[in-house]
Amino acid sequence: TLNNIGAVYQVTGNPAKALAYYERALPVFEEVGDRFGESITRWHIATHYWRDGNLSEAMHEFQRVYDLSIAVQSPYLERIEREMKQVEAELAAQGE
Repeated sequence: TLNNIGAVYQVTGNPAKALAYYERALPVFEEVGDRFGESITRWHIATHYWRDGNLSEAMHEFQRVYDLSIAVQSPYLERIEREMKQVEAELAAQGE
């Protein structure tokens, strides 16, 4: 539910509040061992950082999302790979 509330705030133009909800959802998924839920939440966090221009932090989260997505055989793996490559390209363009 916290993750979904974050998504609503994201699409309604309040990314800071969205991030706060994603960050509240993350420990819940970790505590109960829901690795798929954790991967989705981390994906939301990664894309938040990406949109915000914090590419290093976005890449850090995308790597975690990628590793989790492989482990849980996420149906979103190809999309995550594409987005990671975009962030990598943006980092390279900035010389990071």
